[in-house]
Amino acid sequence: MRRTTFSLLSLCALNFSRLDSVDDLDLLSTAVSRVISNAWEANARNITVTTRSKKWWNNKCRDALVAYKCTGAREDWHLFRSTTRSTKQSFFDDRIAEIASTSKRPWDLMSWVKQRKLSAVEAIQYQGLSCNSLPNVWHTLHSSYNAAANHSVQLSILDNVPCLAPRPWVSFSMLEMSEALKTCSNVFALGPDHITWCYPQEYPS
Repeated sequence: MRRTTFSLLSLCALNFSRLDSVDDLDLLSTAVSRVISNAWEANARNITVTTRSKKWWNNKCRDALVAYKCTGAREDWHLFRSTTRSTKQSFFDDRIAEIASTSKRPWDLMSWVKQRKLSAVEAIQYQGLSCNSLPNVWHTLHSSYNAAANHSVQLSILDNVPCLAPRPWVSFSMLEMSEALKTCSNVFALGPDHITWCYPQEYPS
């Protein structure tokens, strides 16, 4: 935090008032580049990326791993696992305590920089071609959902469909209807007439 503040102060200390010529702009850009370069050199560090590039990894974990690789014994493997487990738990306990008591920034415990999964996107295909423009998409949807528009319909095919016997009407009482209406909501409409449930509940007949 102090190094970042120092870098910001160094940028604010630059003279941005004289930008009348190309030379002035060149000098200012060089000064800004120098401040950024100094901040990078002060904060950056060389890191060797390995399969165990973890912040909690220490010399105890390394020694336990080396001992297991030399012997291959099951006891050394259990010792390595317990060493890494205790080291990891101690590291994160200290990290949580530091954030909770020192910096008091609980959002540091959240992972903000994980790689986000891209949403699955696939172009609409119609007759073997991709629809990459709005007119093509509209033509595809119109051809798919309105393919039967303006086509003549032969109702005579319904004559070959056998008629089923009418189902008997199951009678119900006024009490059953009232009990069923009491469980309905009072805010949603019954249909396009916008009559709410309160009227049928009050006047079921």
